[in-house]
Amino acid sequence: MIILKDDNEIEFMRHAGKVVADTLLKLEEVVKPGITTAKLDKIAEEYIKNQGINHLLKVILNGYQRDAARTFPVGNITKKAQKLIDVTKQSFLKVPKWLLPVIN
Repeated sequence: MIILKDDNEIEFMRHAGKVVADTLLKLEEVVKPGITTAKLDKIAEEYIKNQGINHLLKVILNGYQRDAARTFPVGNITKKAQKLIDVTKQSFLKVPKWLLPVIN
């Protein structure tokens, strides 16, 4: 069953999604060889808490959840691995423009 959301509920979902996206951008700035996933978790958790929201990369805001995933290459990676990352990102970016308002 699909439950229709009102404008207020959609705004909570949109805000939670923005916090997730901003958190990923923050992590992208600090990812480097030698950094532990525990350190990345701590950075993300602190960033999210500073936004007044709880949990890590599954943001819950007034009962509405948003999550996301990104691949961050660390150090030297193979050309094949980089191609996989690039093609995956290009595929995601080719989402039809008419669908973007629905997923944002």
